Amino acid sequence: MIIPRFPPEPARLIAGWAIQWNEPTLIQGQPRSPFFESIERGAFSEAIAGGRVELWFDHERKRGRIAGQDDGSLVLAEDDRGLWFEATIAHTDEGDEALRLACGAGYRACSVGMRNVQSTWRLEGKTAVRTIHKAGLREISICSRGAYPSARIGAGAHRVAALRSELV
Repeated sequence: MIIPRFPPEPARLIAGWAIQWNEPTLIQGQPRSPFFESIERGAFSEAIAGGRVELWFDHERKRGRIAGQDDGSLVLAEDDRGLWFEATIAHTDEGDEALRLACGAGYRACSVGMRNVQSTWRLEGKTAVRTIHKAGLREISICSRGAYPSARIGAGAHRVAALRSELV
């Protein structure tokens, strides 16, 4: 169970899996692409321990930070399924916009801004596959479509409770 530093307002929560472990996804638009990529459990352990990860919109810091580990408004945990996050959203213009988009149909996914630190490549037939063993995690972004299809979010008490029930 994840316990934030301060009690969250249930209606001002955004939570979900930023990544699910060992789930191959097609990566395009990068050097050596197209290729399939998956991330191993534990890949983000050091970044999480560093306490500097933030929650953004669409990988755009200029739109404003929505939450962050440094003040306890973003809590991250690596569970058996993937990288789980819970964000308590501040009463700011950016926070209000994040909740509006996440509660509506527009933003139900998330993506990660990461730097590959350690990975291995292999060929499966003619398809290149990269497995990330260790990565620097800068941010998690809420977005309309993430690179990993199973990375999804819920906003508000009922949707977050439904996602949490999948943890059991």
